[in-house]
Amino acid sequence: MKYSIFFLLLTLNLFICLTATADDIVSDPSEFPHILVEHHAQTIQQTLLPDITQISFSTSNSIAPYFFANQSQGVQYDLLVTALKLSGISMTELVHAPNLRAQRLVDTKRIDCMINTPDHVEGMFYTQSLIEYQNSVFYLTKNKLNINKIEDLKPISILGFQNATKYLGEEFSEVTKQNPLYSEISNQKSQVVMLFNGHIQSVVLERRIFEYYRHLLQKNSILVKL
Repeated sequence: MKYSIFFLLLTLNLFICLTATADDIVSDPSEFPHILVEHHAQTIQQTLLPDITQISFSTSNSIAPYFFANQSQGVQYDLLVTALKLSGISMTELVHAPNLRAQRLVDTKRIDCMINTPDHVEGMFYTQSLIEYQNSVFYLTKNKLNINKIEDLKPISILGFQNATKYLGEEFSEVTKQNPLYSEISNQKSQVVMLFNGHIQSVVLERRIFEYYRHLLQKNSILVKL
């Protein structure tokens, strides 16, 4: 699944069709631009392509190593800053918040853009994905669960990240509606802790995020074979 991120770049191509006579076929129309055509092109450019030099963003507060809530760094953070810099744009603010609040900040125009927005949100404009997230189901081997397809998730307890049903597609959403043991939480580190402590049978989160928090827990001597 791909997450849509950062800013919208618009490119305007203005095509002008001119009727040529036999006498001026050899002439280059660009050598004789009409003053009204030039004025119209300039007006369109000024209207649709404002000079954007600063943008504010919101994103999840629990998606290390992509973003770190208390540090200006991360895999996706570094890519975003570089992309903005190449376009002459600076990041004025980066608000870390739970997924739903991060989206509300954009809906209410408190923030310009949301990083990692669910697909098909009304009123949102999407760019090409900068990075691809690999969301997966994780469980302990000692539980001996047999999970080969999404339908296999119906009878087991699942803890997803906040608003996961909006990110992971219709089929996943339908399965969770039939599973009374499905719940969501905004802190993805807590997902991994609850899995290790045996409070939940499975968790749904992004692979690199899982591995990052798993490594932290292993450093604290919480070792569980998966």
